[in-house]
Amino acid sequence: MPRLTRTERIVPRALGAGDCVGVIAPAGAVPREDLEAGIALLEAKGLRVRLGASVWKRHGYLAGTDEDRARDLVEMFVDPNVRAVFAARGGYGCTRLLPHLDAALLRNHAKIFVGSSDCSALLTFLVDRCGMVAFHGPVVTGLARRSDALDRLLEVLSGKASSHVQAPRCLRPGRGEGTLRGGCLSVLGALVGTPWAPAVHEPTIWFFEDVNEKPYRIDRLLTQWMQAGLWAATRGIVWGEMVDCDAPGNGWDIWTVIQERTAFLGVPMAAELPSGHGAGTITLPLGIHVRLADAQLEYLEPWVIPGVAP
Repeated sequence: MPRLTRTERIVPRALGAGDCVGVIAPAGAVPREDLEAGIALLEAKGLRVRLGASVWKRHGYLAGTDEDRARDLVEMFVDPNVRAVFAARGGYGCTRLLPHLDAALLRNHAKIFVGSSDCSALLTFLVDRCGMVAFHGPVVTGLARRSDALDRLLEVLSGKASSHVQAPRCLRPGRGEGTLRGGCLSVLGALVGTPWAPAVHEPTIWFFEDVNEKPYRIDRLLTQWMQAGLWAATRGIVWGEMVDCDAPGNGWDIWTVIQERTAFLGVPMAAELPSGHGAGTITLPLGIHVRLADAQLEYLEPWVIPGVAP
C-alpha cells in the first residue's frame, strides 16, 4: 500500500458552528456518563452530533466487533452531512481496524478526524496512507475533565489558532523542518513490523507522548524505533506529556533515558508540550510541514481550509 508524499496531502475543510460532528468509538467500550457529558459540551458550542451505530455496543472490552467499529468510521467519512469525525475514547482496538479500512475511499472523502491515545494508529493511517491532515486532540469522553480543551480544539479546527506552540523545555537546541507525525509512542511501537508502520520516506518532526510506560519500557520502545530504522528522516522531536512514566529510585528518570537513547540523532528536541494523556489542551495538526526551533513548533502551512460551505 503506497504512502503519500507531503505535496499530495489533503487539507480538510474547517469546522464551524452548526456543523455536524460524527462521534465514533473505534477502540474501547465507552462509559455512558462521560460520553454524554462530552456530547453536551459539543452541542453547547453550536455543533450538531451524530453517533456511530456501535458507540454503545460492547464486545468484550471493545465497542463492538472490528467490523462494527470500522463500518462506523467509514460511514462517518462518506456521509456528506458530517464535517468532522471525533473519537469517543481510546483504550485499545484501533490497530484491529486497519485491515478493514480502504485508504483510497477515505482519501476521497477526506475530512477532519480527531483522536489520541490508541487512536494514534488511525492518525498514522490517515496521514501516511490516506495523505490527509489529521488531528491529535482530546477524545469526547475526556472533554468534561479538561476545562478549556474544547475551546482550544475548536480554535484549531476553525483555523483561528496560532501558527506556533511553545514547549516548556528545550532538551536539545537547534532547528529542523519536516512533516509533523506521531502520537502515543507505545501505540506507534505496536505498528512496527506491520504493513502500517509509521512512514520514514520524508523529513519528519516526531511528536510523542505516553502514559504508564516506565523508563526501561520507553528505552525499549526507542531502541526498537532505532533498530527498525524509523529515525532515518528525523529532523526533530517534540515530547508531550509523559504521564506516570517515571520510576523514582529505579535508575534513570524518563528524560535521562530519552536523551540517552536519542543523542546520536543530534536533532532539536523539545519536551513537556501539554498534549497527551494529562491535563494538557493542545491539539496538533499531524501531516503538515512544520519547523522546530529549540522549543518552539511553528506550522508552515494551513491545517484547515476556512470559510467553505458544506
